[in-house]
Amino acid sequence: MAKNASRVLVVGSSLAVWSAYRLIKAAKEQGRPGMKVAIVNVGPTRADEIVDLKLEVRAGDAMDGLKHLLVQ
Repeated sequence: MAKNASRVLVVGSSLAVWSAYRLIKAAKEQGRPGMKVAIVNVGPTRADEIVDLKLEVRAGDAMDGLKHLLVQ
């Protein structure tokens, strides 16, 4: 999955489980031009140090904001 992606968005996960963290790690290690990884989560995550963007907001609030941008 991460192998073919150019963007990865993690919403509401601490990535404490290895399988979830492994996907983010793989996406960053691909070194694909333009690859960006963002996390939306309250509190620390296992991948905070390797992602391009970390939004410290509740997942529901972030999704409500996204919905307003996408549904117009």
